[in-house]
Formats: sequence, C-alpha cells, structure tokens
Amino acid sequence: MKQLKWLALLLTLLTASLAQAEFSVAVGFHNIYELEPNGVQYSRITVPGVEASYLLLPELKLSGEFRQMSESDGNSTFQVRQERYEFMGWAQYMGRRRPTWQSSIGLGAGWIYQKVKTRLYSESRNDVAADYFKLGARVGYLFWFTDQIFLEGTGQFHWWNSNPGRSWLLGVLVGFRF
Repeated sequence: MKQLKWLALLLTLLTASLAQAEFSVAVGFHNIYELEPNGVQYSRITVPGVEASYLLLPELKLSGEFRQMSESDGNSTFQVRQERYEFMGWAQYMGRRRPTWQSSIGLGAGWIYQKVKTRLYSESRNDVAADYFKLGARVGYLFWFTDQIFLEGTGQFHWWNSNPGRSWLLGVLVGFRF
C-alpha cells in the first residue's frame, strides 16, 4: 500500500512537471582559465558553447552544456594541434524570478575528451588521447529581455581527475525559452 502512495506521488509530480514543461537553448562563449602544470600560472582559452535546459520544477532546472575547442601552435617544421570536447550536466536551484532577472546556483558532473597531435615536417602522429571526469559548481544570472529571450552570465569552477585539475569558467550565453 505504501508503494502505491509513492508511485501515485511520483506520477503526480511527473505529470505536473510535463504540464508546465519549459525548455530553453542558449549559445555563447566561455573564457576558460586553467591552472598550468607548474601549479602557479593560469592559461586562458575562449571557446564557443551550447546549453540545453529543462525546467523540471519552478525551482529546479536540469541542463547540459557542450563545448568544443581546437587550436594549433607551431610553424611549418613542427606543429602541435589540440582538440578538446567537453560535456557538463547540471542540476540548478533557480531563485524566484523577478520581472527582469533571475539567479541560479548549481552542481554538476561532466567529461572531457582531449587529443593532442604533433607533426614534424611531413610525419604526423597522435601523441595523447585522454578522458577526464570532472565535478563543478556554478552560479548564474539570467537577464530577461522578453518572456522568451534571455542573456545568461555564469561563473563556474571545475575539479577534474588530472594534475593540477582545476579550472575557472566565465561565460555569456544568449538563449531562447520555449
């Protein structure tokens, strides 16, 4: 009997959530500040990103973001090319929505795939391909232009399983809610 009550409660929450379903998509740029292997200096990378969100409850937003970076360094003799793909999933607590703005705070988990390729003269080889798992914390502000169009500013801190394995992200995204 107790299981039926829990099942009924779960179904009620699910149908209420779907009735007020609110999805959003945003695109923008993130400045990533990563700690160098020396543990003292930070490097800065600017990468484009996309984020898709679902408002599960008025206070709970689930979102996923994807970033891809590709950069090349060197000359005609020696060249290093790095490719990186990042995915991060977030659970965010949304503050009360005011007429023009709303705040959020969240925790997340994600994954990084990184590949480094070197070329010496005409010989090319893949040197390193690595997967990293990461955890993150996030603070954000949404500025509403209309009921559907918003600008989001985020600050994120990520910890990942490599040495030194810390990075800061500052992002600006323009989004549409439907």
